[in-house]
Amino acid sequence: MGALSNVYCYLGVTEQHLNMVIVNSVNVSKIENRLSLPLSNITKAEVKGGLLPGRKVVMLHFGKEKMKISLMNNAIGSDIQGQKENVEMFCQIVSKLG
Repeated sequence: MGALSNVYCYLGVTEQHLNMVIVNSVNVSKIENRLSLPLSNITKAEVKGGLLPGRKVVMLHFGKEKMKISLMNNAIGSDIQGQKENVEMFCQIVSKLG
């Protein structure tokens, strides 16, 4: 997975994959990259509350590599329908992997 970096992305989960669409941090309508990670490659998953209210932190382990995903369920200025419910659903799915 390489070096540490912060990116903005949209997340989706299917029965077999964690899908990410990485977007430009300034213009979120501009797609920078796409990733599809097999859920079977995740060796450990942890869901924790973040330091701020309305934030969750998901740690995914892929053997010796790990990925930290910070989720906000109340993004200011966001008009994403059902964002809070979607964050909770994503955390429930991920917590079953660990």
